[in-house]
Amino acid sequence: MMMGSKCGVVGMGQICNDRLNEATAEPTSKKENQPSSTVLPVIMKNYRPGFWATQKDVLGTVVGLVGGGTETSANTMAMAVYEACLNPSIQDKLYDELVGVFPERRADITFARAEKLPYLTAFIKEAFRTSPGLPGRLPRVVKEGGLIFNEQIIAEGVSLNSMEEPKIRVFNALFF
Repeated sequence: MMMGSKCGVVGMGQICNDRLNEATAEPTSKKENQPSSTVLPVIMKNYRPGFWATQKDVLGTVVGLVGGGTETSANTMAMAVYEACLNPSIQDKLYDELVGVFPERRADITFARAEKLPYLTAFIKEAFRTSPGLPGRLPRVVKEGGLIFNEQIIAEGVSLNSMEEPKIRVFNALFF
């Protein structure tokens, strides 16, 4: 979909910034009367330059909404599909359970039917357990004055990862 300089988190930020610039350049009457399928008009309705937030603040909110709602889910789903591809017995069990609950290909997915999918539910929970959700670790920088952790001194300015590896990293079909 996105190519070249519009790839990844940086590209997403550029796209959000471009959309924000477009939204702030439009006359207010046009923005209020124009239907939209995105959250940006809702944010922009309350945006007043120099009043409650800078354009950078609004951009941070938009990037957070887009990234938080897509990257984490996409990475977890990609890991689940990858693990299923590595293990044909998982594929077989998922297929059998889904066909058993949804014998017609176009059947409606209802809550009552979804409750009859314990293997799929367990598979999804195992994907949540083993997937970090994000494509990488979120660094945190030690503030001025340093930090003492487990009787160890960590100097100010040191970058630390905020996510610990799960105790059991292996995607294990025995867990579900």
